[in-house]
Amino acid sequence: MDSLIIFLKLGLLAYAVYSGITYMVRRSGNKNDLAQLRKAPVMRQLSAEEKLALTPFLGGLEVDGEVRALSGVFVRHGIETQGSRTVHDTLGGVDVVLPYDAFIFLDEYNQAEVVLAGKHAVVVKLNDFDLLEGRERSQQAQQAQADWEQAKPGSLLQSAEPAAESTDDAHATKAAADSNAVEIVSQRNESAEEVAEREGGIGGWGAAFVWLLALIALWVGNWELPEIAQTVALGLAGLAVLWALWLTLRRKPALQEAAQTVNKVRGVLNGIQWVNPDNAAVSVQKFFIGDQVEVSFPAHWQHAAQGMPVGRLVEVDVRVKDHAAVGFGRGWSLADEWRRFPPVQWGRYVLLCIAGLLGLLVLCLSGPQLGASAARVAHGVLQTNSSSHSDPAALLAQPPRWASEVQLHGQGRCEIRMPPLGQGLPERDCSVLRWGGTAPQLPALELPEAVAQVGAADFFQPRDSVGSATVRMLQNLALMRMMGGDRSLSAAALMAGRQIDIPQQWDGMDRKIAVLDAACEAEGGLSARDCQMLRTKLMVVANDGADEAEAVRDWEAFKRLAQPGEEYASLLMTEREQSELRAALTTAVDHAVSERAKAAMGRIQAAQGGVLVVLPSAEELQPYASKNDERLNQLERWKLLQTNAGDSGLRSFTLTGMVTAVGQGDGGALRIALDPGLAQTSLPQALAKLCLALLVAGLLLLGGTMLVLRLRASSQRKQALQADLDKRPAPGGQGFV
Repeated sequence: MDSLIIFLKLGLLAYAVYSGITYMVRRSGNKNDLAQLRKAPVMRQLSAEEKLALTPFLGGLEVDGEVRALSGVFVRHGIETQGSRTVHDTLGGVDVVLPYDAFIFLDEYNQAEVVLAGKHAVVVKLNDFDLLEGRERSQQAQQAQADWEQAKPGSLLQSAEPAAESTDDAHATKAAADSNAVEIVSQRNESAEEVAEREGGIGGWGAAFVWLLALIALWVGNWELPEIAQTVALGLAGLAVLWALWLTLRRKPALQEAAQTVNKVRGVLNGIQWVNPDNAAVSVQKFFIGDQVEVSFPAHWQHAAQGMPVGRLVEVDVRVKDHAAVGFGRGWSLADEWRRFPPVQWGRYVLLCIAGLLGLLVLCLSGPQLGASAARVAHGVLQTNSSSHSDPAALLAQPPRWASEVQLHGQGRCEIRMPPLGQGLPERDCSVLRWGGTAPQLPALELPEAVAQVGAADFFQPRDSVGSATVRMLQNLALMRMMGGDRSLSAAALMAGRQIDIPQQWDGMDRKIAVLDAACEAEGGLSARDCQMLRTKLMVVANDGADEAEAVRDWEAFKRLAQPGEEYASLLMTEREQSELRAALTTAVDHAVSERAKAAMGRIQAAQGGVLVVLPSAEELQPYASKNDERLNQLERWKLLQTNAGDSGLRSFTLTGMVTAVGQGDGGALRIALDPGLAQTSLPQALAKLCLALLVAGLLLLGGTMLVLRLRASSQRKQALQADLDKRPAPGGQGFV
């Protein structure tokens, strides 16, 4: 990992050096191109009006008034260091300033006229851009914006001078005569409802963030830290919860922003379908009053049944700053909708649910033992006394209290857990200890003796052959010589010798085959399928390395060749073959044991009465719990269960811990959950975990419930608003045709 970090750092350093060198090379080229431009011939002198138009872009620098030609590709490059960014606009390699709207006239290859000012050039002409025309467009745009923001009732916004009027239309207004004209009818400030609608937003971000801080503080309180640090984390979490409650429950201030200006405008409504040039499949419907005032209408107005009055003369209340429509004739008012159909805010409850889900993740990371934490907190608050018990009958008569500390002495056995749905064998569960009561009764499997012999550990025990013993001896001698400093044998040669697959020898094949046949022929013995598989594998091992003509295919013939003094009296096999044969024997015996166990399951008598001591894990009973139960085959497991049910299954124990639960167990037993390590848990740590669980539950319960209620109310509001929309008159006002 350290090597990877070093490699990444070196890569970043190399990239930074490369970027710096590239930047310096480019800047050197820019300086050379500027020097060449100074030597270029002068085309003409800058006019006085052009010099005046350039003044805002000179930055106090003087220009000599000599206009030169410059052509090339426009490139923007720069460098960023420690958060500071430097960018240069270059044309033909020379730093340039693009005045007014010259930027939109750039092309792949550009022809320009420039004047020099200091260490850069200022564009006078660029392709179809002209300096004086650009200044005029800029002034017109600024004037149009000023007219829009400071409009007076009755003023007229036009894109061009209106045509001369004839005597035939002398009684028509300019707005009616010119479809592109926009008349300012009136100007006002937003109403309180319109300001509230503009603020919008889901709100609750601050509260959700503080709730998250509280969850993190409680999570930190669960860490294995000094008790003082856990206490500080718990205190910070309490302050964060109080702060979050205040943010969540406080009433939102009436207005946070000042009212903006609203213009009532009159003109023809035009609609265009704007297609995204980068993706023709994406298009947006845009609306304009005339050809100057773009208006954005609420989505539910655009999709109303009445339709948008495109091409008609309309009156619209438009907010000056963002060009949003707040009124669209009689019956179409956002302020009226806000009063009659108050919006339902549900976003904050989504944030509460998200905070709760994050807290649930934190809770899972900190451990699920909430009952133990609650018991530790109760023990620390109530200061209950500890007690010692050595008689299960007395404990049954007077059970210990929850959250009390007890010490238990006695003899008990691991509990037997029955398999679900009767599948498989019962299992020994040493995380539950039965103290007193009756012992479980497990019947005998009634397994044929031959099957038991096949399943015994000494049935299949191959040994090293004579040749393999010699190879191992030579390997050990070579290793001793190398350790003694003899370099005549290389390590590679030694390792090559270790890769040799040394054969194993299985003796007494006549007796083994007889036992196997007896297990296959006995009632309730090995299944026919398993027997066929075992016989086939044995003959495959015997035929390993033999010619096709000499291979043994018949089981009776193989049995004859396995008699003492015959070819297969001892069977040689590789380690791979040995592993496969051992697995096949185990599988065959397991199948037979499982079938006999199914018949015996109904006759198992579970233990009754006594005290069930439930521990966090079987590791609390190290002397009694076998970590290797999973590695045993079915027959060995059944024998282990029988041993556990007998007198030898009882073991003496001494357990000291805190009672985390008290209840009724199976068979009339008293069930006590005991946590030996809980006393070492500090009170602030247990309290932090308990508070974390309560806070997560509260956030999910409150947030989820309120979210469902608010979503339902939002749906009802949407339906009521849609019904009201269907009853409204045509938008845009009346009396205009």
